[in-house]
Amino acid sequence: MAKGLSALVAVALLTYFALALAQPDRDTRKPADEKHRQAMIRPQDIKWGPAPAKLPPGSKRAVLDGDPSKPGALYTFRVKAPDGYSVPPHTHPTDEHLTVIQGTILMGMGEKFDRAKLRELPAGSYIRLPKGEPHYNLYKGETVVQLHGIGPYDIHYVNPADDPTKTGRNELESRAHLFQGLGDHHRPITTLSKPAQRYFDQGLVFAFAFNHDEAIRSFEEAARLDPNAAMPWWGVALCNGPHINNPVMPPQRSASAWVALEKAMQRKQQATVAERALIEALSRRYANPPPDDRKPLDEAYATAMHGVWKANQADPDIGTLYAEALMDLQPWDLWNKDGSPKGNSKEIIAVLEQAMRLNPKHPGALHLYIHAMESSSQPRRAITAADRLRSLVPASGHLRHMPSHIDVLTGRWNEAVEANVRAIEADRQYRQRSPRQEFMHVYMSHNHQMLAFAAMMQGRSKMALDAARQIRPNVPDDYARRETVAIEPFFPILYDVLVRFGMWDAILREPAPPDYLPITTAMWKFSRAVAFAAKGQVAEAEKAHAQFKLAKAEIPPDRMVAVNPAERVLQIADHVIAGEIAYRKGNIDEAVNQLRRAIAIEADLVYMEPPEWTIPVRHSLGAILVDAERYEEAAAVYRSDLAQWPENGWSLFGLARCLRAQGNTAEAEQYEKRFEKAWVNADTKIGSSCLCVRAKP
Repeated sequence: MAKGLSALVAVALLTYFALALAQPDRDTRKPADEKHRQAMIRPQDIKWGPAPAKLPPGSKRAVLDGDPSKPGALYTFRVKAPDGYSVPPHTHPTDEHLTVIQGTILMGMGEKFDRAKLRELPAGSYIRLPKGEPHYNLYKGETVVQLHGIGPYDIHYVNPADDPTKTGRNELESRAHLFQGLGDHHRPITTLSKPAQRYFDQGLVFAFAFNHDEAIRSFEEAARLDPNAAMPWWGVALCNGPHINNPVMPPQRSASAWVALEKAMQRKQQATVAERALIEALSRRYANPPPDDRKPLDEAYATAMHGVWKANQADPDIGTLYAEALMDLQPWDLWNKDGSPKGNSKEIIAVLEQAMRLNPKHPGALHLYIHAMESSSQPRRAITAADRLRSLVPASGHLRHMPSHIDVLTGRWNEAVEANVRAIEADRQYRQRSPRQEFMHVYMSHNHQMLAFAAMMQGRSKMALDAARQIRPNVPDDYARRETVAIEPFFPILYDVLVRFGMWDAILREPAPPDYLPITTAMWKFSRAVAFAAKGQVAEAEKAHAQFKLAKAEIPPDRMVAVNPAERVLQIADHVIAGEIAYRKGNIDEAVNQLRRAIAIEADLVYMEPPEWTIPVRHSLGAILVDAERYEEAAAVYRSDLAQWPENGWSLFGLARCLRAQGNTAEAEQYEKRFEKAWVNADTKIGSSCLCVRAKP
């Protein structure tokens, strides 16, 4: 009986297991009544899609099985992330099982990211993380991990600010892009994150290119990618500070610089000796609260950077930063009128030349060297630097433009035109990716202004007018109203172009500028007075002259163009109008007297490029002297102009006419050939060096 029962039980068990084996595997992730199924997925069949929104941007996910969001359901999925990808401290509501499929993951435990606690786990490693256990990780090389567990899969960040789903839209939009075309400049910093390093390098290049807002965005992204790195915060603090084109620090910049400096100081213990030195030097540049007079802080920073440079004389970045600190002490004021160096100029030049010897393609050193030499008596010393910089950082409109500062001073007008054409195109492409701009409007407008100036010297009226007309429409009205003092100096060149090419009727049709642009309004009225005089309408010219004087008187005495008082620049306009009217009245001596007075003021202006009086007054004076057949005087005027603006077509033409009239045929032919070369791209025929003067047959 017992043997029979045992046999029956054995048969029953065998039958049960046979039936069980005949059934498909039960899917424990699904409800019991759901159809059972198998899952077999080859690597080439894996479909990658967006990672969960709570993971930092940059990763992808492929769900292999189940529904990770469903409570109680078994899931399996993979995450693929690039080298340097990092997930800040976080927890999960359920146990997490993780297998490293490819690459390496560095895992640390705790509520605070601590690089020293990271443990390297290569491909093949397995990790089990209990629910609620805070941890963080960093990916080394492109890495694929496989996660499985029981849903719901979710991430709870220790610091809610790290949660991408809680980041405001404006903050996301303000994050930096990675740009192509910034060259290969690299400064290794203390970080294990290659993306953080890449953003830091990008930020440093943008800083050297004076795009400080984009540099700040890049440095902030580097700091986000590596929360423990000190140097990104150093970069943020640096770029919130003053510079030669904007020495003022508004309250928000001062506050941002101080906060960033504190973050850099908090992290400096993990930094290298040189990095700590840079951070500590920068701490001398700021104070909280900021003083009314920044000069002692700027001097203290320059002194500190001198010490950093002395300790690191093989480091071209530090040399460049030291030279810039010195330049910030005397912006646009490096040379005396007699050409002798002023203040720290000798030291600035020596340091920059050493930096260029260390790295002949250093974007910051090349950039600053152009600025250092352009207002000297030897701008040709910077030709090599200009040519090296010309295509070194093609994505930077400002660095594309910078060689033209030397080009226009050395008679390379076509190179100046091409540099600014390329700069404007670089700006266009840059704005497509980064449309929200502030101070960069100044640099972008400057590129159009410089193109118009160079094109005028080549007789290219259409190019000059197109460039000038694009300036105001490309500047948002709210920015122009808010930052009028900074942006207005670029607007009046429109009237200079119209005057330069004798477009008298077009000038008189030109509408008045907005009331909030007082300098532009005065120059509009100047152009109208010159136009009436050139048309022989002397009474109307005198009325327009009176209106100009009223507009000039309304400008505050402390108002600057860029580096010169507006009142001083507009004195030139006053004398030019008076000279043009006197010429039309037939009073040549008075016309010459007025124009010579204008030239004296013009020569005394603080250097700026292009000059803050754009059309050389000598072109008008020379033309009037030629018309009066005072050829010897006119020739001297043109030779002086060519010494200042080599190979400009207007003075080449005028001097050739003088020489021919004096019977100096051989020399006249030489200048005529030079004029033809200078005018090869011109669309304007001229009979005088100023179209306000009757052409001699």
